[in-house]
Amino acid sequence: FPAVSPAADSVVWDFGDGTTSEELTPTKIYVGGKLYTPTLKITTNKGSVAEIKKLISSNGEIQDITNDYLLNTGPKFVASERFGARWGVVADWRVNAAVRQRDGGMGGWDEWEGNSMSMESWGGEPDINNGKIQQTLLKDLPAGRYYYEMVFHDFQVKDQLYNMAVKGNEIADVDKVTTDPNVLSYTKFMGNGPTTQVESFFLPAATRVTIGFASTFIQNDQNFKLTKVRLYKEL
Repeated sequence: FPAVSPAADSVVWDFGDGTTSEELTPTKIYVGGKLYTPTLKITTNKGSVAEIKKLISSNGEIQDITNDYLLNTGPKFVASERFGARWGVVADWRVNAAVRQRDGGMGGWDEWEGNSMSMESWGGEPDINNGKIQQTLLKDLPAGRYYYEMVFHDFQVKDQLYNMAVKGNEIADVDKVTTDPNVLSYTKFMGNGPTTQVESFFLPAATRVTIGFASTFIQNDQNFKLTKVRLYKEL
């Protein structure tokens, strides 16, 4: 971390992982593969107070490249199709037939609680078998390390729900996520949210990447509602 001016009467570092320091120039080692938001609170000799926050990776600075590579990333996802007051199809993402089991053949978008990306099989509604929502990035990602952040309104999973980043133009089937050699990173969800989840992957060379969700919901009362996604590159 950078040095703080001696004019500061006191400093408090909150490293964003539950640890703190009052040193002027602390050294901090983070757990790899995650994002953190450290906060520095400075009180000057004259009583002025300043607070600085910055999103970083475990290795240092990152750059938000979401808008350069992805479309329709929330918050408030846009729908390309609508039926009735609630259900739709999320725009700019490919939604397969297994997800479109809502009223009117909709699926992938839910107006309820904030226009989210969604999959849902609730009560006696149709099952979802290998449902997929995915988007291929607009151009190749250069070599480097990347972080893909997902912020959920909520989720409830009993069977199978994965998010993944893969090489190429098609995410893996839900029963092949853990063995497909094109999968760069994945997260398996289970139980209840909400939560923020981060995946990290490394590209040794420029590569076209697709990100998305694959699920099978057979038991009753399963869903997810995604509020936003973000893509960061480590500098």
